[in-house]
Amino acid sequence: MKNSYFKALSGLFALCALLVGGGCDDSDSEVNEKPYAISVSQNEMAAYYRITAPTAAGAGETVSVEVEVTSENHYLKFVSANGVACEQVAGDTRGGTFEFVMPERDVTLGVIIQEFKPEEYPINAPVSQEYTVAVAKTAVAGEVVDVEIVVTNGMFAVSACLFNDTPCELVSSGTVTWKYRFTMPAEEVTLTVATDLERHLISLKQGEHTSLRMLNCCDDWEAVPPVFDECMYGIVKFMWSADLGYDGQVKITGQTTGNNIEYTYQTDDPDMGECWSCVMPDEPILIETSAVEKTDYVGKPFVGTYKGFQLTASKTQVIRGNSSEFSMELKTNTSYFVKSTDANRFDFDGCYEFDEAKNRFEYLAEFSDDGYGEMDFGAGGSWFEGGDAFVYINDLIDDKPDNVKYYFTSTADFEFVSAASDSYGSRYLIELNRAGAKSWYYVERGTRSARPVDLEFEKGASIGENSEATVSDETAALFRYSYDPETGIPVFTLRGKEAGTYRPGSGSGPELTLDGFGHAVYGDAEGAYTLQGSVVAFVSGAERSEFAIDMQKMTYSAVSSGVWDGPSVFSASFDKDSAIAIFGNEPTKGSVTIRLDSDFSGNEKQGYAKFKATVYDTVWFRDTDVTDEACVYTYDPATRTLLISQVLVGTADGRGTERIDLRFGVSDDKRELTCGEDILLRAISGGDRTYIKLNGLRLKSE
Repeated sequence: MKNSYFKALSGLFALCALLVGGGCDDSDSEVNEKPYAISVSQNEMAAYYRITAPTAAGAGETVSVEVEVTSENHYLKFVSANGVACEQVAGDTRGGTFEFVMPERDVTLGVIIQEFKPEEYPINAPVSQEYTVAVAKTAVAGEVVDVEIVVTNGMFAVSACLFNDTPCELVSSGTVTWKYRFTMPAEEVTLTVATDLERHLISLKQGEHTSLRMLNCCDDWEAVPPVFDECMYGIVKFMWSADLGYDGQVKITGQTTGNNIEYTYQTDDPDMGECWSCVMPDEPILIETSAVEKTDYVGKPFVGTYKGFQLTASKTQVIRGNSSEFSMELKTNTSYFVKSTDANRFDFDGCYEFDEAKNRFEYLAEFSDDGYGEMDFGAGGSWFEGGDAFVYINDLIDDKPDNVKYYFTSTADFEFVSAASDSYGSRYLIELNRAGAKSWYYVERGTRSARPVDLEFEKGASIGENSEATVSDETAALFRYSYDPETGIPVFTLRGKEAGTYRPGSGSGPELTLDGFGHAVYGDAEGAYTLQGSVVAFVSGAERSEFAIDMQKMTYSAVSSGVWDGPSVFSASFDKDSAIAIFGNEPTKGSVTIRLDSDFSGNEKQGYAKFKATVYDTVWFRDTDVTDEACVYTYDPATRTLLISQVLVGTADGRGTERIDLRFGVSDDKRELTCGEDILLRAISGGDRTYIKLNGLRLKSE
């Protein structure tokens, strides 16, 4: 009765479970719509192990099975599902976790264990997602055991295999498979596999006239030669360059695939600052450099080796010597090399560019470093037919005008005399002597210019002896040179800007020729002259004449200077509506003031006039100067004309300045000045858009 009761109760529970499980959740029934049974095959060894597995599973489900060997004299050899080996994901020969994917049918699990032979011991191999290990499950003591390790993750490589912490013997290695062996001890063995990121070899091929230097990827920099390698995705850093005058290139190639590897130039690398770099591929690489020499200046006459001396000035303004202290080689491949034995001790190189239209050469900044990425020096200058060259050296470390050094050179040996106009060396007159043949050059330091000149000696035959000479270029006389060895100071008398021939402004009369050195010819008369502002005082014998010259129009008019005895201050103000003052091409208000017999600061100075003109700045809302000058003035009572000479103003293009003369008519009572010339008084800055219209402007005395 009792058993019948329990059977009935069990049937009731089963019915309830069926009703609940089958009618409440359609989705669950779909997942396990056709569960398949899992059973364990029984054999005579079942007493020596324990197996834990689910009794059913759905098709496609991954099933885990736990197996444990309970006998000390046995080891686990095989676990199968329907005769197919399960994958061991954990454990060793004493047991572990196995997995298989449930097929669409029932599964029978099989377990095979084996009894240890008298001298046979188990071998436990590690399980990893990075590699697989193929090795015997057991081995007899003294037996040589082979181990094969296959890497499944390409980023890793096998670095060691150990049995019971003792290194195995490496038989062979590759990019995927490593083979080891060991002699089985009389004990159970546990294998250990050590892995590291796989490193690929980096080979270097440095071409002729190039340099190639690795910056990382080396564990032993003192090795000869050092070995460079890197793992996949590692950053390879290096520097390369081509010799001056060569076009170089670098190429990186994958040694297995033959692929070109991209590279970049880094300017802010956290370790190296500036360097070239590439990302290491999953293969060895070759970095190679090559170069081809430039031929830009092959056959050009300026190519060669120049020797010379430094242009210097001090208390001794006349210097003599030869061309032995400086050398500069200009090569056909655009490179140049400079050395000197003077106090500068120059020793640098670079590349240059030559302008054949101007016969000038200039260093290229991108090649002007000291080999360590720091700028040092750069050479430039002018070249002259016949093989002479004026050279200047820029100090790129401390780039200031006072640090520029100047040299004069030639491809032929020479002796020289150098005369400086002052102790600063503003100008130089250079005399070269090549076996008795003399030539001269004039150098202006401020403009870094040099030009060949001719000398007409009135005294002596060399600038280094007691001499006087007129120095001229191909167009006109430049200055007068004189030297007295007793004083030791050469004198440069520059030609005045007034030099030239002037025609009478009236249209009739003789020409007036001024040589710029104080000598004038007026018609048939010759004599000396002085210049004050734009007024020439000419003296020929007992005769004295005055002329107002216009250096722009190259005309003159006779004047008769008189003493001004009228008011000293005149001014005019005008509003926007008058359109006399223009700012930014738009009318504005402005003013003009003349203060006679005054210097720039307003102090009394006879013969000078302070001239100031302003306009109203409509951008910054303030008055701004058009010009503010103190210039020489002349009053001609006969023509009742006031002339203010050489006022500094802007040019019509707005990019420069010039000096002009301003003429004002004087009223009978001398209380009003009127400009009768069509002149635009342009601002020194922006004169193309800002100016004052002077024609008809009346200034009244204050």
